[in-house]
Amino acid sequence: MSFLEQALSHMIEPDNLLVKIESIIDWEPISELLDNSLGKRSGVLIAGTVPYDYTQMFKVLLIQQWHTLSSGTKSQLKELTANDQ
Repeated sequence: MSFLEQALSHMIEPDNLLVKIESIIDWEPISELLDNSLGKRSGVLIAGTVPYDYTQMFKVLLIQQWHTLSSGTKSQLKELTANDQ
């Protein structure tokens, strides 16, 4: 565990919604799908700079979407993650 990960583990509560979602979702199939559909070829670049990780960018989009949800939908999402513990 890196210094940053250790520091963050003390700052972020284990019942945090994003921590729960991270533990529920298997990101590997999503990562493979994104890499295959967006043209990432095992880290080999044809030209240009290294692109952002597609899975991380997808997670950012999800967080943006969830923060614009109504409070009722947010509570349903929290209930869903609470049931999967």
